[in-house]
Amino acid sequence: MVNHIELHRVYWTIGILLSVPLGSVILLELELALKRRASQYRSVVHWIRVLFLPSVMIWSTLVFVAGYEITDDLPKIVATLADISVIIIGLALVNAILFTNVLEDSWQARTPKLLVDIVRLVLVVIGIAVVASLVWGVDLGQVAAALGIGSIVIGLAIAEPLGNVFAGLMLLFERPFAVGDWIKIGSSTGQVVEIYARLSMSSWWSRIQLWQKKRLSICRVLPNCIVKILSLGFLMMMRPIKFV
Repeated sequence: MVNHIELHRVYWTIGILLSVPLGSVILLELELALKRRASQYRSVVHWIRVLFLPSVMIWSTLVFVAGYEITDDLPKIVATLADISVIIIGLALVNAILFTNVLEDSWQARTPKLLVDIVRLVLVVIGIAVVASLVWGVDLGQVAAALGIGSIVIGLAIAEPLGNVFAGLMLLFERPFAVGDWIKIGSSTGQVVEIYARLSMSSWWSRIQLWQKKRLSICRVLPNCIVKILSLGFLMMMRPIKFV
């Protein structure tokens, strides 16, 4: 029995010693080939090479060679790093498929970067919660209940700023007007030369620059210029025609 266990460890040691350099070389060559082609999947291969492969090999060494139990702290820490690398690789793959080399009029191009970052953050939090539950045995029910109560209190406290944020995001996503359009907002008439939105530490604000009679007119109102536009209304006067 002892000889069988020792032989099993020898096989795993040889396999790890061979697969680590071989896998690293193959992934590096693939990454360089994708870089030369300016492929959007280069980052996916990069994270597999620098995060996922080392984490899996270290975990395999600890469990199958060094004799650690899966429930020991050190293998669980390495398993957590491997799972986090899977989350990073998944996000990089989704970004490469959906938001790289997209058409100008596609829904990906119209999606505000802030909204994409928020969705990415939510997915990361969900992934970390799943990892904490599977690897460390964290009771997600109690955590969700505590977060639910806390989110209700926070939501009631910042209901108005959140309303401004989502109103601005929806207007930016739908894009009723774009850069280059001639519009009228209240008493201001001009050509849109910039639409800028930002979430600062204190509030959400945005601005729209209109080119009026050889000068720039900046619409910037706190907490949200979009709210002013919605209250005043706007009139689309002219949109440039694109010739193909």
